[in-house]
Amino acid sequence: MNLRNIRIFLTVLETKSMSKAGRQLFMSQSAVSQTINELEKEYHCKLFIRSHGNMELTYAGLIFSEYSEKIMSFANDLDSKMTEIANLKLGQLRIGASTTIGIYIMPDIMAEFKRIHPNINLSLTINNSDIIEQMVLDYKLDVGFVEGENYSQDLEVVPFLDDRLCLICSNNHHWIIEGKTDVCAKDFSDETVILREKGSGTRKITEHIFNSEYIKPAFIYEMHNTEAIKNSVKNNLGITFISEFSIKEELKNNKFHSISFIGDYPLTRSFSIITRKRKYQESLLSEFLYFLNKNLD
Repeated sequence: MNLRNIRIFLTVLETKSMSKAGRQLFMSQSAVSQTINELEKEYHCKLFIRSHGNMELTYAGLIFSEYSEKIMSFANDLDSKMTEIANLKLGQLRIGASTTIGIYIMPDIMAEFKRIHPNINLSLTINNSDIIEQMVLDYKLDVGFVEGENYSQDLEVVPFLDDRLCLICSNNHHWIIEGKTDVCAKDFSDETVILREKGSGTRKITEHIFNSEYIKPAFIYEMHNTEAIKNSVKNNLGITFISEFSIKEELKNNKFHSISFIGDYPLTRSFSIITRKRKYQESLLSEFLYFLNKNLD
């Protein structure tokens, strides 16, 4: 059984005639008759009673017609949905982002894309860069936005945005009270530094800074949440290197201080867009990447 045979069967049922069905389907009467015979042989049941030029359904034909109509309805719905997907009127895009990008950058981007494509379902997974990269590799995400430099060879990597790390401390921190405007590696020897968890892009670059500048803090705290780190700094529990994107409002409202760090290691980094290497890229993903390229230039 296939959709062609079902369509022929339903047309015969509608017209009550092999010849009329043939004309409607642009087929010969013998081809229509052969199709009905093949269906009857396949199911070992008569589907029509042919009498005095009339075509009446048998009980088997009645059951076959009920299911055939359902099948054609589902097939038509499927055709419609596939057309909508191809025309970007329906679809789902699974986006993943590192914490900084996911919280402070992606919501505005997703809102604008949703405005242009209101029927597209967008989902956002936020986690550290290592986990987002693995989820893209495992086909659990369509696209990822991450921090870092070294990625799997199975990924396409495209630059996204540039970011700058800021060294921040509380307004009540002794550096501020002492009137310091900049610090260097030796100033960290008595400090508590708050870091993100391992796997975080911010953690990696902070560790690179420490190793390059031979920074050895007195204590290191680890936290998995950027907002928790910011609140800890406000309450003078420690200092941290943090993305400029994540503290714009706090700096504007003088919630804490950003202090210059004197060293050779650059405090800038790049965010990247990662996708799985594949021969064919779905039209929705292509449209999203085009949208990003167009709006971020």
